[in-house]
Amino acid sequence: MTREQYAAEAVATLRKNLCEFPARFAKSVVINTPDAFHTATTTLVNLGRGPLAITCDHVIRDFVERWSDGTAMIRIGNVRVSSTQLVAHDRDIDLAIIRLSHEQAADLVNEEGLPAEFYQPSRWPPEPAKEEESVAIGGFPAQWRKVRHETREIILPYYGIGATPVTSASDRQFGCRFEQERWVWMSRAPELDDLSMLGGLSGGPVFAERHLHRALIGIVTEHWKDANIMMMAHTHWIKEDGSLLLGKRPWL
Repeated sequence: MTREQYAAEAVATLRKNLCEFPARFAKSVVINTPDAFHTATTTLVNLGRGPLAITCDHVIRDFVERWSDGTAMIRIGNVRVSSTQLVAHDRDIDLAIIRLSHEQAADLVNEEGLPAEFYQPSRWPPEPAKEEESVAIGGFPAQWRKVRHETREIILPYYGIGATPVTSASDRQFGCRFEQERWVWMSRAPELDDLSMLGGLSGGPVFAERHLHRALIGIVTEHWKDANIMMMAHTHWIKEDGSLLLGKRPWL
């Protein structure tokens, strides 16, 4: 094997590892109502005060009242969660936090399918995202979901993005702009035409390579179709117990 071939193989291996890494801490979230269902992604963490599931405020916002009165059901993976487990949600930074019991956490870890675990940082909170640092992103695109009507089972394939740079960062959020001509497609599924096909990644984890560890620095919140930009909320807004910082927000 030539030096160039070895380097190319090493890069491909690293890219694959980065694409798959967020899957270890991601689960689907499914919202069922009498007439429809909706899907997104949650990020599993334990910041030192017990297991939590992080998703976006916009994922659950329209269903909170129905969730409370029992006309909407929310599942993380195959685990049903109650509205009383909602710790906090905030429209402005677009984050929602659900506290899980230890029994629910064990059920999620032991589910069939992609292995899952709870991210436990060595320190918290992380430093905010910085422009040009490399991040890995993952989640469950609604574009690829399938429904087995005979069992009413919803199948959500995982999608990961590895080693993409942060192209903008502010106090409120940060973003990655994707240039399609530079995409390296490693999936056996059909290629995506644009980021609008990634609906369902909201709530997915965003990791940065930092000082020999991978830090959870963001949660996917939205995409800007016209500019092919994916936006993320900073995770430093989340406290160890799952509540959200309510301090000064300079953009308001």
